[in-house]
Amino acid sequence: MKKYNIYNLYVLTINGQRYICESIIMEKKYREVLTGRIIAYREEYTLEKLSDYYSLIERMNFITGKPVMLSKEKILNKYININAINVEDKSFYEDTKLRR
Repeated sequence: MKKYNIYNLYVLTINGQRYICESIIMEKKYREVLTGRIIAYREEYTLEKLSDYYSLIERMNFITGKPVMLSKEKILNKYININAINVEDKSFYEDTKLRR
């Protein structure tokens, strides 16, 4: 099974939807990892490094000193996580008034 270097992957945001892609060399095109779909980059899209979505500790294998290699299963889990709708918990609220 092919594994992907975390530093070779990008998050391309199109109309609020995020796609995890790898760059196609020498072109402004990206291949979505999960479907293989080719996406031509446009100025209105947002491009970020996938590694920015991980903590510093998660990015490296500190035993080998090499970047983390991601399987498609781990990429799918991150894809679900970064596209999840943020729902605010209504049962929790913060009281900001100080009592004297």
